[in-house]
Amino acid sequence: MCAEKSDAIQQMTTDKRYVEEQLSWLDNIDSLKTDQAKTNLIKSLRYLNKAVLATSYRYQLMIKLYKQAQILIDNSERDAKKKARNTVSVKLTRHLLQESIASYEIIISEFIESGDPQQQQELLAQSFCHTLRLESRYLMEHYLSYEPISNDVWNKIKRLYHRAQQLKLINMPLYEKTGAVQTIEEAFVAVLLFAAINPFRLHRSEIVNSYHILSQWAHHCHFEPCDSEWRSNGEWVICLNSGRPPEYLPAEQQPEDTDGLLRINIDTILEKDVLLGQKSAEENSDTEHTQLKQTLLERLRNGWITTPPRSYERRSHFQKMTLSVGLKNCHQLLIEEEVQLSSNHSPTWTLHLANQWLEAEVDSQERIIDKIQQIDVGIGGYGLSCPLQHYEKFLKGSLLLIRNANDSEKPWSIAQTCWKQIYEADSETIVGVSLLAVDAAPLIIIHAETKTETNGGLLLPRGDFNNPLATLILPDGHQEGETIQCITAHAQVKIELIKSLKQGPDFQQFSYRVVG
Repeated sequence: MCAEKSDAIQQMTTDKRYVEEQLSWLDNIDSLKTDQAKTNLIKSLRYLNKAVLATSYRYQLMIKLYKQAQILIDNSERDAKKKARNTVSVKLTRHLLQESIASYEIIISEFIESGDPQQQQELLAQSFCHTLRLESRYLMEHYLSYEPISNDVWNKIKRLYHRAQQLKLINMPLYEKTGAVQTIEEAFVAVLLFAAINPFRLHRSEIVNSYHILSQWAHHCHFEPCDSEWRSNGEWVICLNSGRPPEYLPAEQQPEDTDGLLRINIDTILEKDVLLGQKSAEENSDTEHTQLKQTLLERLRNGWITTPPRSYERRSHFQKMTLSVGLKNCHQLLIEEEVQLSSNHSPTWTLHLANQWLEAEVDSQERIIDKIQQIDVGIGGYGLSCPLQHYEKFLKGSLLLIRNANDSEKPWSIAQTCWKQIYEADSETIVGVSLLAVDAAPLIIIHAETKTETNGGLLLPRGDFNNPLATLILPDGHQEGETIQCITAHAQVKIELIKSLKQGPDFQQFSYRVVG
């Protein structure tokens, strides 16, 4: 027994002797490129995870490494908001998160196995909290890449919370160097709220913003256990005994099993309208950022108190499709088809076409994406599968022209992307789209006051401007109350924009009334 203990001490001493050598590169981390810094940090974490170290010493090392990991992860977040994601950098971020999580899991296990976790209660609670934050950030990586999330991820998150609950640590106040205070329960709530808003339906910048906003709001929420008689009042719940994410239960619905079921009480958030008006120093100096946050917060708030828009099943339906993405491409294709369909156009239309719209910057075939497979259909929407090379083209909310690849005589339908995910080992992209109209007419738009011509728009559906159900798709920049002149191949009208109905990366959809 003494010999075994001596060997363990010697191994610990040997490992500790090389620790400083393994971490010496940290002194020059600022001079390294981000991906190289991630690679070095992953190697250091792997070394420490295999080393035999005193738990308190391992914890102190992780404080230093966790800080550097957070800086690198924050850099990845900023990159995700601004540009297309680099595959190598994304994989390094995931490995960094996985090794950091493993490090804290070792610390948690060693503290508990010491036989008296109460002696290190605060350090143990901090380790649980850091692990939950890292797990939630790992979850965000799936959302940023629009990849499916396995039950294993949720099982790990729930097991962490449940173990901390058993140790009576979930409500211990944990103080940060910044002065902020958080608990394990708040960290867990933040993960659940983040998943509840369905980030797959958000832009990457909105995914990152919502993650941080909800982390700040989590302290306004708490859990309530559900007994066998409990009925939902239209609320979010989480089951600790399953690998499922949080679920929304409509009013008066009774869950099949309440064992391990918790209601996420967000009533305080819904009552605190003041939260929608809070601004950081950064937002006070950036009007655009402030408007984005206000829009995002309203969307999150409404999402919590309403049933998700699609509550029906899609059915499998396979056929080859052709599509085009973006208002500019959609408008140009419809213009070209309008010219081919008929030569009997109004003089005004013909004049404007000669001036601008037939001077296409690229060949029409380059605006079209083929090799698209429709995989299912539902009420008002499709599921599409396309090659991974087109992944970046499908922004959330993008405008689409779409039709059967084998029926070029059929009119183009107008749709909008709702979500996308990478599927089948990174080989294809699955895109969900909602149908806006079965056909559309291309418009030439002239500002009524300045008489200046803007980028083209669409009339949905094709036909009469006086159709009470008709709407306009216009480029970004138009506002409610604005008056514009719309020219189609056969009509010219003056229109007042009434209400903005939808928006995408490069367009807005308006209701309107004809004024001349």
